[in-house]
Amino acid sequence: MERASAELINRFLDNDQQSVGISMNLQHSAATPLGISVRVRTELIERDGKKLTFKAEAWDLVEKIGEAIHERFIINAETSQETQFLQNSGRTVKCSYSVQCLAHTYM
Repeated sequence: MERASAELINRFLDNDQQSVGISMNLQHSAATPLGISVRVRTELIERDGKKLTFKAEAWDLVEKIGEAIHERFIINAETSQETQFLQNSGRTVKCSYSVQCLAHTYM
């Protein structure tokens, strides 16, 4: 779920930016046998400055297997000691769109 969220946002970042995961609240609701494909849908549900919040859900071939709230932070990729990480500036923006990440199969 973290990977799907990162890949979703990466296509919208400038070349000198990247995102890093800062939290994951995951509820795992069902087991999936090894080797079974898992589909993940992630949605950007909130933006507060450089902090992004995603809602992610995962399914195997049978049922929903989990859901998560995942937070990422946009940083300057060229800065080795990122002081922006602890800054939380800007206003909250609710995103009214959903993007489904179905191109990747995770096993």
